[in-house]
Amino acid sequence: MMSPASTNPKVTESGYDNVFRVIGRDDQQGTIAGDFIASKFPGQNVAIIHDGQAYGLGLAEFTKKQLNKNGITEVIFAEFAPEQSDYKSIVDQLVASKSDVVYAGGYQADIGIILRQAKKHLPDLQLLSGDSLVNEEFLVVAGEDGAGTYFTFGPDLRTQPEAQDAVARIRDEDAYEPDGYTLYSYAAIQAWSQAVIEAKSTKRHSVINILRKGSFDTVLGKIGFDKNGDVTGVSAFVWYRFTDEDYVPVK
Repeated sequence: MMSPASTNPKVTESGYDNVFRVIGRDDQQGTIAGDFIASKFPGQNVAIIHDGQAYGLGLAEFTKKQLNKNGITEVIFAEFAPEQSDYKSIVDQLVASKSDVVYAGGYQADIGIILRQAKKHLPDLQLLSGDSLVNEEFLVVAGEDGAGTYFTFGPDLRTQPEAQDAVARIRDEDAYEPDGYTLYSYAAIQAWSQAVIEAKSTKRHSVINILRKGSFDTVLGKIGFDKNGDVTGVSAFVWYRFTDEDYVPVK
């Protein structure tokens, strides 16, 4: 398994020797989020919400842990049911707790609707979230309320020197913008294919042995994998912020 997008720590901590990923982990995202919120929004009421699923709950828990380490206690830590059209229950909790800032663990469709509905009552509410928001479609759901939203994701590989040839081919040949997880998927296949070539085999253990000990030239740059299968050699996560039309790195 070569994953470009599975961020839950359990993916590589469950003891499977054939699992690898080229993206960072949610405990890293949570640490970054907790520190960022504490430093950027001091003295404000911080809410943490999640959809109760492995990804969303994990992000929320890791963020809460780091926020608490910074001496900040969230005003609410609450769950919402995903895939709804009306999120009045969670919005009411945000309003009742006078939330200034909300960290949301979950997926972009739910989070976009919650933000849109919450902003009717809390127009200055600041939203932060994780890598599931890395798509301009978030703005389709959230509308103009999505502008200003912060989220974490890996470095934008479109700017990497090692990725320029791949970016040009994808744009020219496929008429597709390789944003989000596109180039992370590309990197996963690059690493696997180089391991296959070096092993001269597609047999499982032969490829695993090469992946465990080797280094690989990818659109991410030169990467490797640790004993768990987590990627090494790259920055895990950085911050982005939505504008009215796109998302840009936070400098």
